[in-house]
Order: sequence, then C-alpha cells, then structure tokens
Amino acid sequence: MAEIINYLSEFNIVSIFLRLILAVMFGGIIGLERRMRKRNAGLRTFALVCAGSALAMLTNEYLILRYEMAVDPGRMASQVISGVGFLGVGTIILNGEKVRGLTTAASLWATAAVGIAVGSGFFLGAFFGFFVIFVSTTFMHKFEERADKNNKFITVYIEIKKEIGMACIVKYIADNDFSLYSVDKLEKREEKDDLYVYVEINLKRHVEHGKVILDINLLDGVVYAEEIK
Repeated sequence: MAEIINYLSEFNIVSIFLRLILAVMFGGIIGLERRMRKRNAGLRTFALVCAGSALAMLTNEYLILRYEMAVDPGRMASQVISGVGFLGVGTIILNGEKVRGLTTAASLWATAAVGIAVGSGFFLGAFFGFFVIFVSTTFMHKFEERADKNNKFITVYIEIKKEIGMACIVKYIADNDFSLYSVDKLEKREEKDDLYVYVEINLKRHVEHGKVILDINLLDGVVYAEEIK
C-alpha cells in the first residue's frame, strides 16, 4: 500500500490522471449532498472546484520540474483559496430576512483545499479532509436543529402596524413571563408605513419556537413575524 501511495505521489501520467479523478470524486460527493438539499452549488460545481484546484497544484509542480524554476510550491494554492472565496460569495443570498448559502460557500472553500491536497499528492490529508467535510455537511445540521429547538433565546423579525406600535409585543412578553432582551428598529420599506423590528426574546425556559412565532402572528396589530436563525 505504501509503495502505491509513493508511486502516485510521483509526477507521472498515471498519478496525474488518478489525482484528477480522485478530486472529481471527492468534490462530487460533497456537492451531491448540497444538491440534495436544493442549494445553489451542487455536484458539478463542487467537482469542478475540486478538480480545478488539483489541476492548479499539478501545474505548479509541472512548472517546477519542467523548467526547473524557483517557483513557490504554494503560490497557486494561495491563489486558488482566494479565488474560490469570490466564487463562494455568489452562493450567499438574502432570502427575505434570512441569509442563506453560508454553509455552501464554506463547503466550496474547504473542497478547494481538498483539491489542493490531492493535486499536491498529499493523499492522506485529502482523504481525512474529505471525510471531515462530508460528515460536517451531512450530519452536523441535525445537532444545529436540536440546539435551535432548545435555545432559550429567539430572534424574531416583526412587521407591526405603526398605530399599534410595540405595545402588543411587550404585553405578550410580559404575559408569558418572558424577557425582552433587545429591540432593533429597521428603516421604512416600500410605501408601507408599518414598523419593522428585530426582537430578541429570552424565553427563560424550553418553549417551542414555532408556538412563539404563531402566537406573535396572531397578535392584534402584527402584520407578519418569522424567526431569524
């Protein structure tokens, strides 16, 4: 096994081909998980990012060997990492009052690092990196969901009729023995004359967040309310 790894770490036709194939596989598997969750970047995007990163490292190695240039081995890697950062920004979108795509952007960036590891022949690091990224994107969201459900603090975006004001929200919080942690007023939107606020509430005990949002939406004067995660 060690001999095979050493052989693949050398710069030859077989190792070049296998490194690119491995990069496509690692990137594609991670991208498939993102695609199944209906995210912007999917299988092809991740596969291309990982393969492109690997090719950049292979090209760097080729320049050093072919032209015997005093090239920094990590030069292209640093360019790939910064370049993928711009690509990741394109996956981050503002949907209503929620920011989406941060996990996909981070996954793209991390997958580029896996491609760099594969392209440089660092197979052990590439494998462990792939494993950690795949486990993080596939399973850790379950722990996040559980933590959100048990969180005693809830941040709510609320649209309220201006003539009613915050009185209905303050009364609801007091009646349920909650605590008002903070209030941030937003700028006026469109032609409406409503009041737009972010309200952070300390529930003090375990309460289903969905029930709190439902109760707030039913308050007289509240036009719309949703939880911000």
